[in-house]
Formats: sequence, structure tokens, C-alpha cells
Amino acid sequence: MRNINIKDLKIEINLSELLSAIDSTNSFDIDVDGTVYLNNTIPKNNVVIFSAKAQGSSDLFDMQTKVKNLFGKDYKPQIVGSQCIITPLPSWMHILDLNQETMLYFDHQSDGVEFYENPDIEDIGWNAAPLDIKYRELCTFMEENCEGTFLFYDNEVHFNGFVVVDDVEAVRVALMKFVSGLIYAKIGNDELDIEELDEDQADSLMFFEIE
Repeated sequence: MRNINIKDLKIEINLSELLSAIDSTNSFDIDVDGTVYLNNTIPKNNVVIFSAKAQGSSDLFDMQTKVKNLFGKDYKPQIVGSQCIITPLPSWMHILDLNQETMLYFDHQSDGVEFYENPDIEDIGWNAAPLDIKYRELCTFMEENCEGTFLFYDNEVHFNGFVVVDDVEAVRVALMKFVSGLIYAKIGNDELDIEELDEDQADSLMFFEIE
């Protein structure tokens, strides 16, 4: 999984493509790699950095003014040669909102990961909890073994971030296998006695198809 700290992130956008999008009067999105997507065509597994509604074009504005009007002050746009460079950090809270519908989970410095946005992945986390398998343990596995993007803000004092995965079904399959392996290890190490399970633990073993 790609790990990107927004603290020092600069995003380069092809200036010609950006101006073309502005003048097209279409809505468009820009992802974390600086790629421009017209009319809501950005893939659901891409992290959105900026989103623009359809707007009227004006030949009265020069290039600098068009870019400045588009991004405003928060993204600190700069035109350097054939590129427009933006600094997304000041818009971090807005970026969280832009990705609310596609992020798998949000990781907060104090609260950690409280739940998964996808119901199938949340079922895994919910059923793993009675067996003393923490959400953070599942997150670490995903971040180290699954495909996607972990965009976060970490200045060594404050931390929070979110994950967007490439293929949620592939993540679900990998997590099921991972948790099952942890359960068998707990049984083998006498950390879990299958003869003395409470009701929640018994339900969890059924969920992970362990008899």
C-alpha cells in the first residue's frame, strides 16, 4: 500500500490539461497523482485531492487568474513551466470530506480506527474483536499487504489519516485468511480454549468457519 504523508506533499498537474478542464465547463476531479478526470469519471479507488463543479468559462481571464480562481488560497497554486503545483495540506479537512464515501477507514491519533466503512470488512473486525484481535492489528496487515493508498497527516505531534483500497473484495479475502491464521495460532498456543468459549467467541469462530 502506498503511504503518503500530506505534510510535505506537492502535487504537479499538467497545466494544459487543467486549463482544458476549466474551459470545458465540465465538473472535474484531481487525484493524488495530479491526474484530471472530467465528469465524475475518477475511479472509486483513487484518492481525491480536489473537486470542481461545472462552471462557466470566460475568455476574459488570463491563465493565472483562472488557476487562482479555481483553487483559491488554500491549495496555494503555483504555475511553474508547463505544470501547476498545488499544496494540499491546508485543505486537509476538505480532502477528508471529499473521500468520505470511498475511504475504508479513518485512523485518528487518539481514537484509532473505530470501525470500517465497508460492511463486509466491518463484519470481520466486529467478529475478530471477541477473540482479542484488534482493529489496529487488521489495519496494519492491510497497510502492509493490500493494494491501496494510505494518505495521512503526521507532524510527529498530531496524526490522522485514511485508507482507500484498490479492491475491497481482495482485501476481504486476505483479511479472512489472516484472521483465521491468527485464531489457529491462538488455539495452538493455548491462548484460546475452544472448549470454554463464551457466546460471542463461539459466534466468531462460526463466522470464520473454524470448528
